Amino acid sequence: MYRPAWMAALALLLAAPAALANGFVVPPYVQHVTADGATVLWETAAVATGEVAHGPTPDCALTARVEQKDRMHRVRLEGLAPGSTWYYRVTAGADTREGRFRTAPAGGGPVTFLLLGGTADWDGDLWEGTGMAEHAAQWEPDLCLHLGNLVKNGRQASEWPLHFRRFASTLSQTWMVPARGTGEGRRTIDTTTVSTRERPKDMQAFMRAASEQRAARQARVEQEDGFDRYFELPGEADGHVVFDWGDTHFVVIPWDGVAVAGPWLAEHLAGVSAANIVVAQHVPLYCAGVRSAVDAQRAEAPIGLGTLQAAFQEHGVLLSLSAQAHTYERSQPLRQGLRDDLHGVTYLNLGGAGRGAFPEWFTAVGGLDLDGPVYTVVHLEAGGGWLRTFSWDADAGAPVEQDYRVFWRDEAAPRALLEKLDE
Repeated sequence: MYRPAWMAALALLLAAPAALANGFVVPPYVQHVTADGATVLWETAAVATGEVAHGPTPDCALTARVEQKDRMHRVRLEGLAPGSTWYYRVTAGADTREGRFRTAPAGGGPVTFLLLGGTADWDGDLWEGTGMAEHAAQWEPDLCLHLGNLVKNGRQASEWPLHFRRFASTLSQTWMVPARGTGEGRRTIDTTTVSTRERPKDMQAFMRAASEQRAARQARVEQEDGFDRYFELPGEADGHVVFDWGDTHFVVIPWDGVAVAGPWLAEHLAGVSAANIVVAQHVPLYCAGVRSAVDAQRAEAPIGLGTLQAAFQEHGVLLSLSAQAHTYERSQPLRQGLRDDLHGVTYLNLGGAGRGAFPEWFTAVGGLDLDGPVYTVVHLEAGGGWLRTFSWDADAGAPVEQDYRVFWRDEAAPRALLEKLDE
């Protein structure tokens, strides 16, 4: 299942002539979807202007265009109808690609979304070739949250086309909202190392040269940050992604900001009135361990994340999502260190593939040995919702359900949901 980095690079080299011939290095996909707009992005082998044909029907009678020539293209579509399916078409060289997406509703309503995480090691055809992409598409998701580690090294330019090729069909019809994980790297890198072993004669000139050197290095770092290059996300300062979809409020916190995000999150959530709150932060707050009961990936409300957990509990966060641990684990609903099925936070770690975990008191589902693509689908509305997790079973040659969880806000909701599921 794991493919060494040199094999991935070889696959990219073999595919490069096709990309050059067809015009696309990365085919078109959507970002920053709202009730009345969306941005279509793509990357071409040659410098060119960007044009998107789009509309509410597959004939795409409308046109949006950016005159500036570039290889990386971003074209904003505006004036779209809320809660509708929108189609788009892009041509590069001799190649034409089509896609569609759903705009956000103008007000409240349900949302269905996919969860993926830790997919950097997935073989190029693992998601598409096993039929897992088609299986996930049956839910007609409004969006897809990727919980981090899309790539192994986010500052290695050759890795990003592999990610987009890996999820080609999913990205052609679903907005993927990623959390910055350890694989994607920090938002900035400290390049301020200066030798002080010998004091320079001209200190001002030395400091000026050091400052210029730091600026040049930082500029190179920012240019190489593939996460910022390929994604356009709604959000606030410090890389926090925030948006609403129907009755659900989403917050995505970059992994390198998790330790200091608690006070900001508490202040932010104080002004949120959504029925459901979902937070993705890549780093797990609860994880029973992957290789042993005391390994480095084990977490139980770790020191340093207390203010984050306090914000979850104070403001009624329903789901906390992570992917840093290479396992699948869902906690019991927890509040104040105890199980609370009605008001507790459910902590879900979806680490790409599962390995034997060591269940703890807080574990509801864990200890699974999943050797294949794994995804979770979540459906939320004002009264509650559900999640279901599927993995590829090589022996069965088909997806197998691994987890099923129902959420509710009052005692009548579970009965109503179960009746609907039995229909």
